[in-house]
Amino acid sequence: PPVADFTFTTAGCYTSPVSFFDNSSTGGRAIISRFWDFDDGNTSGINNPTHTYAAPGTYNVKYSLITDVGCLADTISHPVTLDDLPTALFSATAPFCPGVPITFTDLSTATGSSTLAIWTWNFGDGSPNVIRNTSTNEVYTYAAPGTYNVMLTVETAAGCASQVFTFPLTVLQNGSITLSSPAGTDNQTVCINTPIANITYAVGGSSDGGSVSGLPAGVIGSYAGGVITITGTPTVSGTFNHTVTTTGPCSNPTATGTITVTPDATITLSSAPGTDNQTICINTALTPITYSVGGS
Repeated sequence: PPVADFTFTTAGCYTSPVSFFDNSSTGGRAIISRFWDFDDGNTSGINNPTHTYAAPGTYNVKYSLITDVGCLADTISHPVTLDDLPTALFSATAPFCPGVPITFTDLSTATGSSTLAIWTWNFGDGSPNVIRNTSTNEVYTYAAPGTYNVMLTVETAAGCASQVFTFPLTVLQNGSITLSSPAGTDNQTVCINTPIANITYAVGGSSDGGSVSGLPAGVIGSYAGGVITITGTPTVSGTFNHTVTTTGPCSNPTATGTITVTPDATITLSSAPGTDNQTICINTALTPITYSVGGS
């Protein structure tokens, strides 16, 4: 009697077609009828069919045949195991800033007995794909701010590919600081105990705060709503070089300025005591009276 048998090839995942090949022995007799049962409710009567399954699992595929003289072969069964798709996944380590290397950590997984063999990275900025044959933590640097769709696809050793995992990554702008009060207010001279002209700086980009150092007593710096304001009334004299420092996740610039505080004017008798209060006769020379003038 004829002996039915078959082989098959598969990429190992259920979304890929399985190809079946007749490997029967009929003693040279022609086969006039074939019956394939794919164990999912579908059948076929053709030679060497292909079939795509709708879900992962193990399917006991059955095959039988009839020769031209009416001999029926016993049904042969082989299990076909199909895994779910592998899963592409990764995380990214902040901060995301121009010129700063970003680490992408691979978290991809395979299912069943399959193993991952190919990782294809696309960093979304027009650069060529990066293809690896082992799991690696990729390090990539973006030159400019913007939103980039970083994509990863993984593939098993049998050729079963994952869905594309997409990570929208926003690269922030570097911080910025600009004098927003009138020109020259960052380098002013005032008298002691006199309010300064307010000094303001607009803070932009990824900067989200700031502080000021080097101010005279009575003058303070504060941040609110994207603006650093220096205001107050100095209570000490001197030259004060202040530094405005921005804060934020990316590059944070600084600005500098000077506030010069002059003391109040002073006047002191510099001639001999009493010369400022003297009595003399007419036509008699006055003893010179002198004063030293200081401060502002």
